[in-house]
Amino acid sequence: MVTSNAGACVLRSINKVFLVRSSYEFNIILDRFSLEILPKINDKIERLSIESSFIERILLVTNYPNLHALDLYEFEPEAASTLFQDGSNLVNQFQNHISSIIIKLKPRKQPIDALGYTTQDNNIFIFLSICILFKNLRYLNFSSYCNYEQLAYLSTAPIEFSSNLLELHVVVKNILDCLCLLDGQFNQLHTFYVTIRPYNRCDGNIVGNHKQLPNLKYFSLIHEDGTYVYDDILVPLFQRMANLEELSLYFISMHGPIIDGDNLENNIINHMAGLDKFTFNICSVICLDQLINVPLNEDIKYSFRNFQNNQIISRVDYFSRRKLLYPGRTLRRPDTIVNDRKRP
Repeated sequence: MVTSNAGACVLRSINKVFLVRSSYEFNIILDRFSLEILPKINDKIERLSIESSFIERILLVTNYPNLHALDLYEFEPEAASTLFQDGSNLVNQFQNHISSIIIKLKPRKQPIDALGYTTQDNNIFIFLSICILFKNLRYLNFSSYCNYEQLAYLSTAPIEFSSNLLELHVVVKNILDCLCLLDGQFNQLHTFYVTIRPYNRCDGNIVGNHKQLPNLKYFSLIHEDGTYVYDDILVPLFQRMANLEELSLYFISMHGPIIDGDNLENNIINHMAGLDKFTFNICSVICLDQLINVPLNEDIKYSFRNFQNNQIISRVDYFSRRKLLYPGRTLRRPDTIVNDRKRP
């Protein structure tokens, strides 16, 4: 183990390298580490976690024949675009070896670059380049430190490619971008964690929300703003995941019926025979004049009567502007519900 008080932990184990931040005093240690130590242990390193400022001095200074995981933090989007373009040193050296990539992009200094490309254009270029060029990639976690620089996959011209990704973590602009990601290029996915961070209306045509997703086993959806598409998009999306084993949902429904236990059972759980774990935090916001019978909290709780061995919290709140807010949550396994209910 080699550590430095002037910088960060340089080497924590023989198969992992962590470089978190740089300093003036650290440069001497870094030079010795990259020029003298790394060439001696490069065949033992399996994962690199590195900031963008260390790319030239660490990642590209030597060969790493057993490197399979790359974690890139604090990356300038402009630098990442160059780093992940076809023919770059990084791609040529590692495209057949890397199976796991985590990349966290810095906010762009300019929203539109000299060629007229927006932040979303560049980010989607980086994302697609990684997916296309790294043939053996199995895990990808792609995000930005900026809340307004999500992937806008829908705005990209269709590109035909097939990815071998098994697990994807991504932040997108709206639910339609999520549908695009599940429209055929990532047929091998078994785990998909998507955060939707919208900053305007969800405009565009609904595409590909009918193909079954037989390989998907674990799905997590976080929608960070109110959504109006539970019935039209979300329910059909969930019903495509017949073989799902774990499902996590976090969103606020601004339109449609109250999403209670009966709704979840009929629209989601009944369509997932192998569901083993269902975690959710769902709020429904309804105008009172849209309801004939205003439900009581006891009515909401009773709708979860088939959810055995659960920890469910429900609450009904009334507001002066004629709105009702209902949140519900469970953190336990409903597998006995699913299996027992389907037995004759």
